[in-house]
Order: sequence, then C-alpha cells, then structure tokens
Amino acid sequence: MLSDAQIITLGQEAGLEVARAHWSHELWTRTLAQCAYVPVAYTPPVLTFQDRYFSEYVSRLDDLSLVVTLGGQPVGLWPLSVVTAEGQSRLSAQGLYCLPPLWVETLPPRARARLVAKCKDLAARVSETLGADCWESQSLFVGEDRAGLADWPRQAMMAGADPRPDLALYVDLRQAPGDLQGNFRKSFKPLIKQGLKLWGAQVHSGTQTEDWAAFQALHRRVAGRATRSQATWDCQYEALTAGHGMLVTLRDGRDTLVGAGYFTLSATEANYSVAAYDRDLFDKPLGHVVQHHAIATFQAWGLPWYRLGRVSAGRQTPKERAINEFKSGFASHSIPEFVFTHRGADAG
Repeated sequence: MLSDAQIITLGQEAGLEVARAHWSHELWTRTLAQCAYVPVAYTPPVLTFQDRYFSEYVSRLDDLSLVVTLGGQPVGLWPLSVVTAEGQSRLSAQGLYCLPPLWVETLPPRARARLVAKCKDLAARVSETLGADCWESQSLFVGEDRAGLADWPRQAMMAGADPRPDLALYVDLRQAPGDLQGNFRKSFKPLIKQGLKLWGAQVHSGTQTEDWAAFQALHRRVAGRATRSQATWDCQYEALTAGHGMLVTLRDGRDTLVGAGYFTLSATEANYSVAAYDRDLFDKPLGHVVQHHAIATFQAWGLPWYRLGRVSAGRQTPKERAINEFKSGFASHSIPEFVFTHRGADAG
C-alpha cells in the first residue's frame, strides 16, 4: 500500500498539488457542490457501495482518493484506489476503471487541461510504483461538457492510449413529457398501459420503508441465492433514506410485492442500479412500469439526465443482450464512451 506521503510526493513529481481526502469526508462533499454536473459515479453513497462491493472479491482495496488543489483551493475530485488480487496490485476507482477527475465549475478550461495532463502523469507514476505494466481508465458523458471530462479522452488518445468504444444509454429528461414518452419503443407503450392497470406503484426516497426488506428478499428469491453481502444492501438503504437513492415498487391486488427497481441519484443525474421481478410474472409488463414511473419522477424532480447503463463492446450473453435491448427501448441517446488502456510512456 502506498502511504499518504508517497502519494503526495508522486503528485509533486508530476507537478500536481493534491490533498488526501477520503470521499466520505466533508471536503469531498463541499467540493462536489461546486461542480456544474455531478455524475452519480462521483457521489459518496456510490463510492461507498463500490468500496464495500469490490472489497469482497479482492485481497485488499485501499482508498487513494485525492482532492486536486490549485493555490491551496480545491478545484477537482479524483476517486482512486489500489486493488490487490492474486498478489498483483493495480490502479482503480473503487474496483472499477479509473475515472477522470471532476472539476469545479469555475476552473478555467486551460487550467483544467493542464491539470488533466498532470493527473495522467501521476496515474502513470503510481502504476509504475505498483509494478503494473498498464492502467485503465474510462470516459464519461456529462451532458453539456461543463465538467470538462472530455479533456480526458482527448488527451488519452493524443498520447496513444488504446481505446475500446462502449455505448452509454441515456434519457434526456429536459424534453416535454409527451416528447419524452414518444421516444419510447413503440411496442413498449401498450405494455406500459397494461402494467399501469395491473400494478399499484409507489416511489420511495428520503424516508424509511419496509419495502426495502421485501425488495431484498425478492431479489434473493429470483436469483436463487444472496448475490452480495448485507453490507452492500445496507449501504444502498442508507442512501435511499438520505434521499440519494430512489426505490420504485410494484404490488398486485393482494398487496404482494411483484417487482421493484432501485436507482441512485446526484443533483444532476439518475442511474439505474438494480431490480428484481417475480419470475412467475415474466410474461407481464413489470420492468416497463418501473421505468415509466422512474422516468416520470426524475423529470418531475428536475433532473436533466437519466443513465440507464453502459453497453460494453465484445460478446454478450443472451441475458446481457436482452437487458441491453430492454434498456435501449427507453433511451433517447446512445452516447459513445471509451475504456482506455494506458501503457508506459503513453500513459502520461
């Protein structure tokens, strides 16, 4: 594990001024509030969840998250961690590909571009120190590029990093309600109409609810086993009760829970996280109704974008293809995103 002093020293060697600040600390939250657009992936509840989830599958996960400063003032947030598995360590973002730093709205574009180059240099130095021959990062869509995340893929490609294109599925919630629903796949509309008659729906956020335990039990029953730890479920429930998540539940005429979907939230984005539906009712419209209510709620709350998910390049299982096909029926935008492999001198 790299010490705080080593990280700061490596940052200085890269010409970067950084403060070690775990993403649950007050400094992270205060800086996040100064960003124009906040992808859900940068929020403390999601970072906490990822940390707990991936810690179960690796030997060790150490947080390295940094606040980038300029003249002593925080200007950027960078989720980072070191994951160790099978005796090898790699640079990560709480178990996933490294994310670009997220910048405060007032940072000038030229300063932002310079800091991106220095952050990539620091990542390369950390990776080299860990003995890894490469590190991976991903780009993110952020609506209008006020957050400056496009600087990352541009510099990565200019430096010769190997790109792999993926697609991110989004709903632009700024449309008029009629136009938004008009973009749904044509075959979905009668299914939604049918489902609205079959199921009673309820939206939960910012309050405690007994439906969370029922949702978890339904998920376990549908999967045939517990697929992850109770700690990760508790993490999501804490986010739900704090207003950083949303649960949509469907019940039949006997008040039995037949389906539910959980979504994570930032001030500017919603994200589809996990769902479970009664297998005996798969011939009925369940997921369609959950998505319908979620999208309508996000729009009523004034969120500009809803991220349905990411379609990764390469072969997919039949189940993955079916899920992606379902999600694409609601998406208004399919946005190219990239996973970059950074190697050697090209990494900086």
